[in-house]
Amino acid sequence: MYHHKIIYKNKAKTFFQQLQDRLEDFLFRIIQKLPENLIPAALINWTDQYLDKRIQYLKQDILHQNWNKAHLDQALKEIRSRQQVKEKAPSGK
Repeated sequence: MYHHKIIYKNKAKTFFQQLQDRLEDFLFRIIQKLPENLIPAALINWTDQYLDKRIQYLKQDILHQNWNKAHLDQALKEIRSRQQVKEKAPSGK
């Protein structure tokens, strides 16, 4: 049996986090279109931090998906095992 932890999230905090993420994405796309010689050093540093943050997020997401896949694979294995046991069991006729 697998038990999943229920996590309660603050809806307002989640909303503002998503808003911040979207604004960062938008700003990053704008900065990408500028010629490099027009971008101030502070913005270049920000883009480096932004990319590091996104890479870390993607790594965490990949890890999370791998764990979910492992749990699903195990559950599927258990279901198939139970089905085989039921098929092999003699019927009570």
